[in-house]
Order: sequence, then C-alpha cells, then structure tokens
Amino acid sequence: MRACICILLAGLLAACQESQPPEVFVARVGNAFLTQAELDTRLASLAVGLDTTEARKQLIDQWITSELLYQEARRLRLEAREAVRDRLEASERAVLIEAMVSQVHAQASAVQTRSDVTAYFDTNKERMRLLEPFVRIRHISSSSRDSVELAAELLNAVPPSAADSLFDILSTRFASDPAASHALSQNYYPEARLFANQPEVRSVVGRMTPDMRARVIASDNTWHLLQLADRAPVGSIPQLAWVEDLVVSQLNIETRKRNYARTVQKLRTEADAREEIEIR
Repeated sequence: MRACICILLAGLLAACQESQPPEVFVARVGNAFLTQAELDTRLASLAVGLDTTEARKQLIDQWITSELLYQEARRLRLEAREAVRDRLEASERAVLIEAMVSQVHAQASAVQTRSDVTAYFDTNKERMRLLEPFVRIRHISSSSRDSVELAAELLNAVPPSAADSLFDILSTRFASDPAASHALSQNYYPEARLFANQPEVRSVVGRMTPDMRARVIASDNTWHLLQLADRAPVGSIPQLAWVEDLVVSQLNIETRKRNYARTVQKLRTEADAREEIEIR
C-alpha cells in the first residue's frame, strides 16, 4: 500500500499549491493546501480492499513530509544546482515529448470514419481468419419453466427459414433480458467466451450442431432455451460485425504510426529548410 500511496504524492504536491487558501482543507504546510476533494480522488484510485482510514492517514502524513522537503529545497534554491537543473530539464523534455506524441495519436484516432473501418477490413480480412470458433446462439433465460418450454415448442414448430424472425418475438416476450438474447441471436461471438459463469449451459452449447432442435435446460434456478443457429469454424473469414472492435483497434494503431511518421518527417523537413539540423 505504501508503494501505491507514494506514487500519488507527486500529483498531490503540484495540485495543492494554492494562491488563495481553500475554504475546506485537510492539511496545510505554509501556503500549500491538501483539500478533501483532492484527497478523495487519490483515495478512490487506490486498490480495492485497502483500509481507507489507514490509507488516508498515511497519505496525509507523507504529503506533509514531502511538502516540507519540497519547500525546504526551494528555500535552499537547490533547483539552481547544475545536477538538479539537468534532471529537471530532462524531466520537462520527457513530459513534453510524451504530451506531443499523445496529441499526435489523439488526432489520428479522432479522424476514423465508418468507411475507413470498412475499407481497412476489406483489405486485411484474409489475415483476420478466426483463431477459435464463433457462434450465433438463440438463447432465452427465465425463472419461468413454462415460458421457456413454450418458447422452445413454438421455435421447434417452424422451418429454419422462419426461426430468426420468430425468435425475436419470443425473446421479447419471454426472456428476462431481451437485449442480451437479441444480441446473441443477431451476431457471432467467440464460443469459448460465452456463458463463462454457467458451465452447464456452455457444455450444452459445445455439443450442439446447427441442425439440432431447441433444448431446455435448468441451471442455477434458471431455465434456459438453447439453440445453435450457426458455428463458424477456425480459419473462417469473419464478417466485420464479429471483429469490429479488433478492426478499429488495429486501424487506430496503424493510423497512429503513419501520422507519427508524417509528423516527424514534416518537422524534420521544416527544420532542414531552416538549416537547423546539422550532423557531423
């Protein structure tokens, strides 16, 4: 816990230098103040399960110690020492360079359009072949056995061509979470990541094939209708909707790299034109 708290102190020191005393504060050293809001923000960022009373005491005590040392260093003008000045300048350079790179990346991420995403997917979908099976599932869960069994009976009575449209009606009427049922029936998801907390349901889905009738099973006092609408095997080329988050992430990474390279080249070209770069 001490390590977590120490990481926060640098931010606290900078945030608590007030030109005017705040109306409410929890600690003061000279003209520096630690406010309750600032302390609460730092406490909220600590790991869950820590003793907040003890953490609060340690954070305040260490802030006071650090502020005393900081103010004494300023009084002694230690920043004027060459070694200290060099370190401060190096830190400033690193922070500013990081901020500039972040700005370049943010600009690249902000310009992505739907057509950009689609074009990137069309160009790269061959190398996005599935590494695990993806499935489309018809799933209704409910505490009512009668409702789930009725939904399964109705679903099994229609031809496969009508199953999706009927399922939309049945899930809206009987599912405890219609939105989740609709999502599973309308898109493909990695099979291994579905029903992670319901091993009985996952096991049944793993044994299903798309030609099987809808089944009803009980798990954890809940009744489940299950039918495998389709399974895309390993090696299949996915549809964009299945992997859109991955596509957007990869497109952002590549766009950032290109934007970074263009920015650096532009800066270099401009500096060369001003004869500001010299290599010996």
